Formats: sequence, structure tokens, C-alpha cells
Amino acid sequence: MKKIKLLLLLLFVSSICLAQQKDTTRVIVPSDTLKIVKITLSDNSILFGQILAESDTLIEFKSSAGLFINFRPELIREREYLKGVTDDGKYVRYDPSNSRLFFFPTARTPQAGSGYFSDYELLFPFLSIAVTDFLVLSGGMSIVPGASDQLIFIAPKIRVFNSENFCASGGLLYINIPEEVDNVALGYGVITIGTQKAAFSLGYGTHISSNDEGDLTGLVMIGGDIQLSNSVKLMSENYIPVGVEDMDIVYSFGVRFFGDNLSVDLGFFGVTAETEGWPFIPWIGFAYNF
Repeated sequence: MKKIKLLLLLLFVSSICLAQQKDTTRVIVPSDTLKIVKITLSDNSILFGQILAESDTLIEFKSSAGLFINFRPELIREREYLKGVTDDGKYVRYDPSNSRLFFFPTARTPQAGSGYFSDYELLFPFLSIAVTDFLVLSGGMSIVPGASDQLIFIAPKIRVFNSENFCASGGLLYINIPEEVDNVALGYGVITIGTQKAAFSLGYGTHISSNDEGDLTGLVMIGGDIQLSNSVKLMSENYIPVGVEDMDIVYSFGVRFFGDNLSVDLGFFGVTAETEGWPFIPWIGFAYNF
């Protein structure tokens, strides 16, 4: 009988110890195990990979090369979650500005709480904030030197469908034009098909208010991008007028350089009509993502 009581006492004490051990263990949320993290250790060595589990005494880590490593948390000097994935043991950075091409939005939206500040042609600053994962509020104004009045534009966007290789969104572009010119209100829809490395976007926009003749005109946007490396992608954004005669197609091509937060676009816009001299308008834009 004494042996049975002693055995029960040992089991009780063991269960308390196990419970205390579980209380001090912090397991990484499953979604976090999909994120790529850059870890700088106390000896300045750097690891790229995924944290599989973490406690107060041990970190289970899988490197981008597929190696499983266990080490103590106090060895970490700095950790940074990166915007990308691992592919064949190599880290592939995503374009932080993939919610737009040169100017026209793609169907993708940033994560809730994030956003970006951008500037097009150095004269049109723009601020965009993701209120939720599917709703983005954007706006800005022109800063043309010497102009007594400036353009003011508002551009909300809502994502209505999202999957790994397909997104669909819709939005509004409202431009307040000074003086006696009618303001512009353009409603649009856009779909994006493809991956982070290569995607195709198709959009259509139309006036949601009539012009002076009472006619509605539309604009088809065809664009795409392809990522060449961790910091470079090629892009094209093209516009085809609908419902307007004798209108030329606007086409563009260029390159985007990007890091984890900053992106810079360099490109050229042109029209299919014959022109004299240099046929392209240079395009420059940058964005800081936060």
C-alpha cells in the first residue's frame, strides 16, 4: 500500500513539473512558421530560414538550405521577418510594391496596417494605407511649382476575391480639377493572374458620371510584370480607349528596382500615333512601403 501511495505521489509531482514546463514554452503561431526570418547571432553570423518552434530555452530552426538547427534564444542579437519565400534553398524576395504597376493598381492589396508613400514623376505624391486585408484607402495631390491650384485625387480599392494565383478588385479614382474643368470620377475593376514572380493584370475603367455629350467612355488596361532577381523586375502597362474614335493606344515598358521596403520605377510611355522626335515620355516613380 505504501508503494502504491509513493507511486501516485511521484506521478502527481511529475504531472506538475510537466505542466510548469508547458507554461514556460512559447510555440510559434503556425502562420509564422511560413514566414522567412533573418536571424543575426551574437557572433555576427546570419541565418535565413523559418522558426518552427520557440521556448524560453530552445529555438527549433530550419535554414533555407533545409538544415535543422537548435540553439538558445539568448544567442539571437536581432531577428527580422522578410517579405519573400525560399525556393530550392534560396531566399526569394517579393516586390513590396506589387499592389500596383507603374500607376494603375493590380488586384493585390497590402496586409492590414501596412501601406506605402509614393511619388510619381516627382510631382504627384501619393499615400496608401490598408485598413484591412481587403480595403485600401489612398489619396494625394499634385505639387506643380508655380501653380495656384493643385490636383487632388482620392483612390479607394477593395479586394473581392483572393487565392494563390488569382485576385479580383474594384475601386474608384476621383480627381478634383481646379477652376472650371469638370472633375473626373473613374470606377474600375481589375483582375491579376499569376504568382509573385510573374503576373498578368487586366483592368477596365469607365466614367461613373456623364461628360458634356452624355456619352460614357471606357479604358482597358493590359499589363504585367516578371521578376528577374531579388531586386529587379520588368513591367508593362498599356491603355486601350473604348467608345472613343481616333484615339491611340498608350503603351509603356520599364524596370522596377526594389528592396525589402523601397522600390524605384524607371520606364517610358508612348503612343501608337506617329510622332516627330523622341517618341517616349520618361517615367520615374518611387515608393516606400511601411
